Amino acid sequence: MRHTPDHDYYSLGLLLAEIGIWDYIPNFLEDTLQAKGPSAVQVKLMKNLKDYLRHRMGEAYEQATMVCLEAKLGQEGESMGIIDDGVKKFEDIVIKALERDPTVCIGGW
Repeated sequence: MRHTPDHDYYSLGLLLAEIGIWDYIPNFLEDTLQAKGPSAVQVKLMKNLKDYLRHRMGEAYEQATMVCLEAKLGQEGESMGIIDDGVKKFEDIVIKALERDPTVCIGGW
């Protein structure tokens, strides 16, 4: 499998999830890590985090994390225009949403 920008978005989603739960993903999904394949882990993680993150970190943080974990911001293809579209979607959906949420501290205290 070739590396795509969606792998980076998914990785960021994992980091946001670990920050939000203040624990390692393996501790949060002990029983699921033995499941069949990474997609089973992705589905279970998103299901378990859905309302948990909203309660602990706020709606914008939860949505940003879920969008990254869905890993569908990028597009297949080599064109820089397509990659730029994925970056623009990431900025609009994740970064701007977090910046607008007063409960999330970005860029300093």
